[in-house]
Amino acid sequence: MTSYLGIYGFICVTGIGFFTAALVIHVLGSARASRRIHDRLIKAVLGAPLRWLDSTPVGRIIARFTQDIRCIDASLPNECRNLAELTVEELARLIGVIVFAPVFTLPGAAVFAIGLWLGQVYMTAQMSVKREMSNARSPLFSHFGAALQGITSIRAYGVEDLFKTEALKRVDKYTRSGRAFYSLNRWVCIRTDALGGLFASALATYLVYYQVSVDASDTGFSLSMAVAFSGGIIWWVRILNEFEVQGNSLERVQDYVSVEQEPESVPEKAPPAYWPASGHIVAENLTARYSKDGPADRQRQELPDPVASTDDPYRRQRVLRRDPDTRREPGRTALEHHDHPSAARADERHGQAEPDPFDEYDDAVLNAALRSAGLDTLQSEDDEGYIGLESGVSAGGGNFSLGQRQILALARAIVRRSKVLILDEATAAIDYNTDTAIQKSIRTELKDRTLIIVAHRLQTICDADKIMVLEAGKIVEFDSPAALLQKESGAFKSLVDESGDRDALYAMAKGH
Repeated sequence: MTSYLGIYGFICVTGIGFFTAALVIHVLGSARASRRIHDRLIKAVLGAPLRWLDSTPVGRIIARFTQDIRCIDASLPNECRNLAELTVEELARLIGVIVFAPVFTLPGAAVFAIGLWLGQVYMTAQMSVKREMSNARSPLFSHFGAALQGITSIRAYGVEDLFKTEALKRVDKYTRSGRAFYSLNRWVCIRTDALGGLFASALATYLVYYQVSVDASDTGFSLSMAVAFSGGIIWWVRILNEFEVQGNSLERVQDYVSVEQEPESVPEKAPPAYWPASGHIVAENLTARYSKDGPADRQRQELPDPVASTDDPYRRQRVLRRDPDTRREPGRTALEHHDHPSAARADERHGQAEPDPFDEYDDAVLNAALRSAGLDTLQSEDDEGYIGLESGVSAGGGNFSLGQRQILALARAIVRRSKVLILDEATAAIDYNTDTAIQKSIRTELKDRTLIIVAHRLQTICDADKIMVLEAGKIVEFDSPAALLQKESGAFKSLVDESGDRDALYAMAKGH
């Protein structure tokens, strides 16, 4: 008796040791894996191209970092552990049966296969029923919420019976799917229990009548293993299905981890700290497209002089159409002799960052930039919404009007003394006074910069040094405004002639 107790105690202590070790490995391993996945996800999203960030809904990205990461942190490791534990248990139970009845190896495998098939049928039907339950639950709760909010109106109009009838209809719809869900559970349980009972009965018959050498205790042990084995099959299938469902979160995160990344910064190819010191731009054999599979926006053309000229880098080039530069095919674009494709986009974008995040400029410089940008012409210090250095800025500048945001952007360029500015519809959707202030700022404060302006108002481009007209992604005209207006069938001339400000536009072009 003492030896039996010692063996039992040794087994218990060993089991506790193995369980503790497995639990520690599970906790530390899942935390380590989740941390690495989260770090890779952050790196992938922060390094993704801007077009991917623009085209991917913010809510979907937040869901990856919250709901899916939460699942990877807790649910997925737990389901993986449960599946591994139950798999080992089922194998141990089957071995416990085979040890005393080797002839039941094939029947045991057949029982497992049939149970697996029943479980798959059950899980397939259960998913559809759960979907119906979810679809029926939301209208029911929304009806109750609407009734509680409008209880006074319901009583005033005497339509209590109407609301009761509608509520009962929605309750019936939910209970029908709920009853179907319960019936599915009964369906699979009856069949798995019958399968287990048949397997245990066959094993008992064999051990009692054909394997007389096995004593009663071994027979009871084998039968208990057989019953537990057949009953655990359905739970194994359920856990496997839940593991697959939770694995969808890992798959969605993996899709984000594998998104295309912008080129990493290469110190040897990074532009110098003073770059750009001038506004010299070169574009040769350039083709641009929004994405890999998108149509080419320009059919590999070179920009005519003086865009690629070194004589006078301070030129104002005006274009009448958006020229996306998301993807550059074989070709070359360079700013001040520095090839853009050879550098990481992060290095290029460094010059476009907020100019004063670390208090690099004093208040006098910043106030002068605001005045130069034309903000003082649109407001006075007594105005309720006066904008100054102490004004708060909400996300995306939502507390400012579109025109005020444009002026603040120009003020940043003035403070930073940027040599190249790209103004994309700088005067679109703003009032006349703001348009006048912006145009004055561009012509006075930015006259010594290289300006590439995408504009829809002809008034903003007729005094430019050069005008580029694009059609179907190709350059159709490129010359000074006066020269373009002399072309009888020119595209730019037709636009000016059709405008209501024809005479003023001609005067601006000739005056420049």
